[in-house]
Amino acid sequence: MRMDSYGPSILATTILFLVLGVLVVSLRYYTRVVIRNTIGHDDFLILLSLGLYIVMASLLFVGVQRGIGQHKKEMKTGDIVESSKYVWFTVLIYINAVTAVKASYATCLLRLTEASPCAYALWTGLSINVILCFIASFYLIFNCRPISYAWRQGDSSVDGYCNYDSADALGYAWAGLSLALYLLFTLIPVALVWNMQMHIKTKTFVVTVLGLGLFAGVACAVRIGVYAVDLDYTDPLYSISPMLIWSVVEAGLGIVASCIATLRPLLRHYNIQGLEEIELEGEDGHGEGGQGHFQPAYKMSTVSQILSKFTGHGAHTVTVIHQGSEATIPANGQIKERKTYNISTLQRTSADMQHEREMQGVAGKVPEPDDVNTGGW
Repeated sequence: MRMDSYGPSILATTILFLVLGVLVVSLRYYTRVVIRNTIGHDDFLILLSLGLYIVMASLLFVGVQRGIGQHKKEMKTGDIVESSKYVWFTVLIYINAVTAVKASYATCLLRLTEASPCAYALWTGLSINVILCFIASFYLIFNCRPISYAWRQGDSSVDGYCNYDSADALGYAWAGLSLALYLLFTLIPVALVWNMQMHIKTKTFVVTVLGLGLFAGVACAVRIGVYAVDLDYTDPLYSISPMLIWSVVEAGLGIVASCIATLRPLLRHYNIQGLEEIELEGEDGHGEGGQGHFQPAYKMSTVSQILSKFTGHGAHTVTVIHQGSEATIPANGQIKERKTYNISTLQRTSADMQHEREMQGVAGKVPEPDDVNTGGW
């Protein structure tokens, strides 16, 4: 293989993200199946994404050996045809792989939105995602007559026709709408978190974890920039290689980003630090000891509250009674307000449990979180 070739770069990038993809998806399934004993639609979608990515990587491995990344003048006609076929199938698989990645990520976000404008926006984005995939796949498959002419046009002995008049427009539309969807799926966590009573550092952390998909959007933007600048139809197998590399990066980053936020239960299971419990601030924004500070008997983790649904925690609940600004278990006749929280987001202190024991005769025992078999979505 000559030095003036993109082949080594294609192989290195593909192998890197293949290893990362298999690793994070395996950890995700270990977390969901073994630790949480639950699995959701988003898990099947990300597994589909990984399967398509593996097919895509296999096509590139073989295609590079046949000539992808090399100059046309250095290749035989038979190798040009074979390499072009692998490029064609790679692009088709890429379209469906990134569609499945975005669908998986959006399905995860739907855990947090329930019935809200954000949920409607996500469903709209999912619909656009599927429609866009169908249009792009249909165009790629039926753009040339016969279909095989898409990769056999380098052979002068083969007759056929391809309509490339709208190819550039469709390529830009695909990239623009894909980038818009990545931005949508990044901004929705911001909208969900921004008005919550939590420290700015906590907001930044939650938004960063849930918005990692934006990196795949950046790769998509770079990809279309490369397409606009570098593509040369007189030397297609060489000039299309940077776009193939960024396609691999986009799909790989999408898989990794979609899985990272689901691994929190795994980190906690093995006591890996970094997701400490953080109390909610007071309603007026004062810190501890400030006027109006919210002092719950159950210390709620803000990060846990947001990420628990995303990571597939169960829906079992425990009721906490509020009196004034304090959350406690009051005597009969003093109940002012009832609020129900996800039990997986509550952590009791020793003082809280002592208070419970003292109040059992009045309000009854609140069940221990460890005694509840929390399921998942």
